[in-house]
Amino acid sequence: WDREDIALVMACDGLFDVVDNQLLAEVMCPWMEKGNHDIFNDTVFNESDSDSSSDESQQASQRDGGRGCFCSAISKGRLAELGALRLRSCADALDSMDNISIIVVML
Repeated sequence: WDREDIALVMACDGLFDVVDNQLLAEVMCPWMEKGNHDIFNDTVFNESDSDSSSDESQQASQRDGGRGCFCSAISKGRLAELGALRLRSCADALDSMDNISIIVVML
């Protein structure tokens, strides 16, 4: 069984007036594209994750099944933070004229 839902995005019309579901998925989860790991060079990941440990990284690697996806070794909180920041930046770049409030929950 493969889970298709990766995150829950709750946002106001400041985001959804300018971003459709397809663009939201592409901006929110760019690491889902095979071989696209450049996203993890983002400054969100430059700080050490205080709630992360080497044991947690090893467990994440095991959950990943050895596919080498970096996203499994990063906390869900960091992924949610990055997703929200990317979506906010996208809405801003598309000249949203409304307030932009976004909550991301990684599933």
